[in-house]
Amino acid sequence: KVNIIWSVPNGVRADKIDEKTIKLMARAGCHYFSIGIETANKTILQNIKKKESLEQIKVSIELAERNGITTQGFFVLGLPGETKATLEETINFAKRSKLSRAYFGLLNILPGSELWYTLQGKFVPNWKNHNLIQPEWIPDGLTKEILLKAQTKAMKVFFLKPRRIYKFLKSLHFSQIKYLLKYIKALRIIK
Repeated sequence: KVNIIWSVPNGVRADKIDEKTIKLMARAGCHYFSIGIETANKTILQNIKKKESLEQIKVSIELAERNGITTQGFFVLGLPGETKATLEETINFAKRSKLSRAYFGLLNILPGSELWYTLQGKFVPNWKNHNLIQPEWIPDGLTKEILLKAQTKAMKVFFLKPRRIYKFLKSLHFSQIKYLLKYIKALRIIK
């Protein structure tokens, strides 16, 4: 009987939560959680060993939203195997989803990860610019410009829907506005 609100901003695993858990989370005061979706392409999901299916992800989002929990999806653009078609697939998935928020970051290759060793010698880490808005490595067939345009398009397509704008503004605190404008400018959504 403790009256608190809480969130899980670093994410939950869609394959580890079910309707019972989500209902308990909502009843216990959870108002928001993130899900690491990464991509909407099944082959890329398998290649990165995600261990979660798109169906599990969709169900988790829908259950959360139905139970009053706001959801955010984390997407990674530029994973190995990424093409123009898979970028569009991910953007369309996000657009059609019931997510309230989304973040479309560019691949950040972390030291010690499997990708770090797989792609060793094919990229130069940029330790000064680890903000997920400048690519370190570019998949074959894509360019830096294509990735940056896809990132901007994803943000516009996702957020420029009246329902999402309303929900986002409703959840925004006044102190966050300065940071939000800086972020939007960095993603080239406004000039």
